[in-house]
Amino acid sequence: MKEVNEEIKKKNENALAALKKEFNGIRTGRASLNLLEGITVEYFGSHTPLNQVATLTIPEARLIVIQPWDASLIKEVEKAILARWSGFRCPLLARNGESSW
Repeated sequence: MKEVNEEIKKKNENALAALKKEFNGIRTGRASLNLLEGITVEYFGSHTPLNQVATLTIPEARLIVIQPWDASLIKEVEKAILARWSGFRCPLLARNGESSW
């Protein structure tokens, strides 16, 4: 009986952790870097997390700015984000290599 309780407790903890992760991705009208969690970009032949190839900031409540460290990644970043979140507006590309949403 003790083993069954331990197994149920572990499964409940895992389910709660997964639910918290899902709640972090809910779009609430306010910008959150959690929306970009799990997005990977093709970089030198391997999938690399977005936060490892770009600076991610939130300068305003409804704006996320992504500054890739390598300007050639802008198209890959756009493609990865649109593949994950098809409902996002197309980004505005600044001359300095920033993408902002």
